[in-house]
Amino acid sequence: MIVKDKTKLVLLSIAAISLLLMGSVFQAYAAPGQQPTLVAFVHAINDDGGVMKASDFTVAVTAKNSSPAIFSGSETGTTVTMKNSEYKITELAVKGYNVSYSPGCSGRINNNEAKTCVITNDDIAPHLKVIKHV
Repeated sequence: MIVKDKTKLVLLSIAAISLLLMGSVFQAYAAPGQQPTLVAFVHAINDDGGVMKASDFTVAVTAKNSSPAIFSGSETGTTVTMKNSEYKITELAVKGYNVSYSPGCSGRINNNEAKTCVITNDDIAPHLKVIKHV
């Protein structure tokens, strides 16, 4: 753009410098990103004779600087903080229960994000095998 009027050129320059300075100031004083958080809920379904409760299951978090990294399950949820990273929540296997995970139990999490993981443990119906010898 060619500006022939010196006054317009000065005004445009002042406006451009002001915008650059304002952008720098806003960037310097912007609030830092909040650490990602994930809430992990653990449910126990005991409709086939099982007796375990959520706190009987142990949950592990694989992520950058996760806190807590290992904890007992909770029906009301456990809040986990971590750095921006890929993450995965798993549960130690318990005999007699099938485990399933919601989509929020693994993936990528960034600053200012909050995600939810639901782990469901459903007891397995007992099996009786009868063998008759004749």
